[in-house]
Amino acid sequence: MKEITRHIPLLKSWLALTVVIAGLVACSTPSSRRDEPPEISFSVERPALDVTRCIVDAWEELWRGGPITMRETDAGYEIFYHDRDAWGVLFLADVDAQGELSIVSYYDQWFLRREKIREGLLECR
Repeated sequence: MKEITRHIPLLKSWLALTVVIAGLVACSTPSSRRDEPPEISFSVERPALDVTRCIVDAWEELWRGGPITMRETDAGYEIFYHDRDAWGVLFLADVDAQGELSIVSYYDQWFLRREKIREGLLECR
């Protein structure tokens, strides 16, 4: 019994740290992802809807963890993956229409397969 009680303070510390980290990450929404500068930004001479469909298709093929969400915005479109279980929004792209150009801004946080998702995005340039 002594051995177990000796480890309780350490277990409590780990549990508290886990709860804090999970709370911070789980709160991420599409708008909170935009609080930082984009990880990747580029422009392309294609209609915003075409670029958006390209990104959605690439991400759905690469990311088998759940559905990719696409929504129309005042400026164009937003595309994101939201992990409802724990992580919030893992990755997000805004595709804004500016005349003949589409401006793409990509935001993410660390997650497995991050590089593959970025590659799928860049294939749509």
